[in-house]
Amino acid sequence: MIKYFKKNTLYLMPFLVLLSGCYSGAGIYRVESKVDPYNDTHILKQIDNGIMGFMNDDNANTYYMDIYYDLKQNQFYLSVQAIRDNWLFIEKIIFLADGKKLEFPFSNKNREVIGGGTVMEWDLISMTEDEIKTLVNAQKVTCRLMGSSVYRDLNDLSKIQQNWKSFYSTELKKHRRKK
Repeated sequence: MIKYFKKNTLYLMPFLVLLSGCYSGAGIYRVESKVDPYNDTHILKQIDNGIMGFMNDDNANTYYMDIYYDLKQNQFYLSVQAIRDNWLFIEKIIFLADGKKLEFPFSNKNREVIGGGTVMEWDLISMTEDEIKTLVNAQKVTCRLMGSSVYRDLNDLSKIQQNWKSFYSTELKKHRRKK
């Protein structure tokens, strides 16, 4: 009986993952560096650092959280995009990083209907380096997108945080040395 159970558990695991749902990576992640002489900026940024709901109540909704860093102004930003099948009317974003709460206002000016029942809400949030370090170095990071009357909790940001760590410890250090 035990031998039978061990053998069939291997076949059962993928099915259980599908039933329980998960978040998978979204988009093709990359890092880009752009100089804009008109705005006197040199932005180093992540692109498509996101997750997509899969086989859960957030199915096919996508969330991107890209770190932007202006090398000339020495300023961090977090670009947050929620591409969903319905509106949240996001007013703020709350992170829990190892239990420490970081709360940021979310602009209501950046909303649009993409088409086919898909909507997008986004904002570019100014952050300090200490706030970025808190998110990067935490053992566990979760967030809540707080809407006007509803909210969405994202309890597994591990894929996003993995790219934050790589960006902060590798790409950012490399570009800061060049200055």
